[in-house]
Amino acid sequence: MENSQNNVISDKEKLKQKKKQQREIKKQNKRYTSKMKFYRSVVWLLTGGIRLAFRMKIEGRENMPKNGACFVCCNHLSIWDPVFLAVSVKRPVHFMSKKEIFSVPVLKNIVSLLGAFPVDRETADITAIKTALNHVNYGNALGIFPQGTRCRGKAPETLPIKNGTGMMVYKTQSDVIPVSIYTKDYKVSFLKPVYVKIGKPIKFEEYNAGEKSQEEYQRISDFIFERICSQANESKEA
Repeated sequence: MENSQNNVISDKEKLKQKKKQQREIKKQNKRYTSKMKFYRSVVWLLTGGIRLAFRMKIEGRENMPKNGACFVCCNHLSIWDPVFLAVSVKRPVHFMSKKEIFSVPVLKNIVSLLGAFPVDRETADITAIKTALNHVNYGNALGIFPQGTRCRGKAPETLPIKNGTGMMVYKTQSDVIPVSIYTKDYKVSFLKPVYVKIGKPIKFEEYNAGEKSQEEYQRISDFIFERICSQANESKEA
């Protein structure tokens, strides 16, 4: 009799917890929907001005999937790169942003509404990595700069790449969309042409991945970045 009563109480608690989780999911979905509406509105307002100010030329937009989980991996020339990507891919892309931005009250609210989230670049930020992986697991597009920092005026292929990109790709096995942003001298300034090339998705099978290790994560990161650099060089030569 006592066991039966305990089971009833247990079932009630489980039902209560389930309803609580469902309410929380609904709240999160509502907040996310509001953020994405804001994101699309801002991008729509920015597109014309940004394309004109930087004389943007975009190639390969058809390669960006309209939905589903993916990584949008790109070389990093300037602070404008997330804006260039937002204008180019026509789909919300979530980015890690350095935590210092989130200490500025107004700016914090704006970047949060645009889908960015903070990362501490000085440490292995586990919270940021979990947030990034959650975005992919929820079917979103996650923007990553494999270089880890801006490299103005330097040819991307001459710079070291971090293995964090490879680690996240290995864990999720999601497609990677390689994107190249380049100018003639790898410097971005107003009225100077900026070129964006969106490459075909890289499938996980292309890496022929072995057992997980730091070395394997690095190899995958290097594979992705080589694709980013090679497609930019091909366009330059064309």
